[in-house]
Amino acid sequence: MTLARISVAAASVLLLIAGCDKHEGASGTAPVASAAASGTTGPIHYSSRLPGKGKHALLGRGIRGGSGDSRPTINSKRLSEASTDRQLRKPALADKVDCAPASMDNAAECDGTSMYFCDDNALWVISCSEEAQLSGLENGSCFEGETFTDCLGCGKADDGTDVCCDFQLTKCCATDGTCYDPKN
Repeated sequence: MTLARISVAAASVLLLIAGCDKHEGASGTAPVASAAASGTTGPIHYSSRLPGKGKHALLGRGIRGGSGDSRPTINSKRLSEASTDRQLRKPALADKVDCAPASMDNAAECDGTSMYFCDDNALWVISCSEEAQLSGLENGSCFEGETFTDCLGCGKADDGTDVCCDFQLTKCCATDGTCYDPKN
């Protein structure tokens, strides 16, 4: 084997290891997921518990698994552009979904534990549970709120309740459907 081939093979192994790197945080917190895994612009740090409802600003009601349409339409809520760049997204096939018009870009809907969305003129699907597990949580679900549709990772909150939060920790939904902004 030539030195060039050995160098390429070693670099490939290092990239593979780096892409799967999850480690304990300095304070013994839950795993840290890479930005590429979540579609965000920075690393995700989970504390040992997700934030409880407390006195945080309310975002309205959220429905686990969604309601109404299960495939994106012109009336669907929109994901942010960064939220559509998810590592685990897979091409999806669904009847009567045309993601070609610009008006469909980033339209998203829940279908149980999966989220379907349009991006770059194509229909994509992501398993919210797979995404949550990649980021160190046991499970996840798709939620449709009054102002959002997104995959939320689920676990125990710091107040002992069951809660599901997005990976940027900008929205959480309690089991009663109350959604809140844990940073405000």
